[in-house]
Amino acid sequence: MTKQQTLKNPRLDVGDYFDIGWSIFKDNLSNFLVLVLVIDIPIAILQILSPTPDNSGEFGIGASPTSLLVVSATIVLSIVGFVSALILTESAVLNRPIEIFEVIQQGFSRFLPSFLLTLVGGIIIILGFVLFLIPGFYLMTLFYFSLDAVALRGCGLDSLSYSRNLVKGQWWKIFGRSFLLGTVFLIVFFGLAFGLGFASIVTSAIPLLPELMELASAFVLGLCSYLFLTILTVFFLNVDYVRNPTP
Repeated sequence: MTKQQTLKNPRLDVGDYFDIGWSIFKDNLSNFLVLVLVIDIPIAILQILSPTPDNSGEFGIGASPTSLLVVSATIVLSIVGFVSALILTESAVLNRPIEIFEVIQQGFSRFLPSFLLTLVGGIIIILGFVLFLIPGFYLMTLFYFSLDAVALRGCGLDSLSYSRNLVKGQWWKIFGRSFLLGTVFLIVFFGLAFGLGFASIVTSAIPLLPELMELASAFVLGLCSYLFLTILTVFFLNVDYVRNPTP
């Protein structure tokens, strides 16, 4: 049975998402390593080389052109890396030949709608939280798959409707599974970040080691993030294939 056929099963649970996601990640590790080297390491290098402001207020109107450039490049690369990981995962599920640089190119081509969706969806969800907490959680779950719809279904702002249709009738199920997946990721991510941060403090007095530790942290946390995105994409595909069955 292919992975796509497996993901058409409506009875998959969170454990299955981890199993399938890990299998895809492991089989395509070389491609995810390229993503880390092309996306995450350049972000880390830019942050190492960029001047650090004396106070956070300098990132306001008076922010230097260099700082603005670093922030802009970080946003672009982060979104492209996110979208590329989703495209790579579905390509693996569908057994399509994977050329990682073509995948990254697709990620760049879908940057603008992904960025606009992040802005619009973020504003809507923040308003929900400002009004009351419950509407915020409701909207966050309702639009949970919107970026997946942009990356994998070619949607624009109508990705909000696409996500809403996937969640409709199973809000509690989607909320529960997304909460569990997010909790596991945060525990692992912050555990790794704490360990790497402690190692950075210990080696901070040795020349060049702090910078090398930042690069190592970007490498490890980048791989961890792509594994998590692979599992989340498996979650989306299962919900999408069941709600929108194809021959």
